[in-house]
Amino acid sequence: MKIAVCIESFNAENLSQSKADSVFGRAFGFLIVDSESWPDAPGKVVENSSRASASGAGSGAVQLLLDEGVEALIAPEVGPKAFPLLEAAEVKIYRQGVFSTAGEILKAWSEGSLWHLEKPASKGLRRV
Repeated sequence: MKIAVCIESFNAENLSQSKADSVFGRAFGFLIVDSESWPDAPGKVVENSSRASASGAGSGAVQLLLDEGVEALIAPEVGPKAFPLLEAAEVKIYRQGVFSTAGEILKAWSEGSLWHLEKPASKGLRRV
C-alpha cells in the first residue's frame, strides 16, 4: 500500500528523518512510501505544487496524491473540501499525532497506533 506523510522539509540523506508538517493542503510536500518495503526502501518526496494556491490547496494536494497512487494519508487534519475527495477515492486517512518526523509517524502507523480521521476539520487550514 502506498502511504503519504505530510512533510515540512526533507532530509535527502535519510528520508525517515524528514520533518513532519502541521498542515495538509499547504504542506511543503509528501513522503510517499510502500508499506511492503518501508523502512528498507526509503520512498520518495513529492513536492506539493498547490501549497501556494490562493484557494483549493487541499483539493490540489488530493489530486497530486491520487496521481501518485496513494492509498493512505497520514495528516494532522484535512479540510472540508479535501476530505470528501479522499473518501470518494477510498483513501484511508489517519491522524498523524504528535510525532516530529516522518519515520516516527510511519512506525506508529505500522504498529497500529494511529487513529482514523473520521471527519474533516471545521474549516480549511492555513499556516499561521
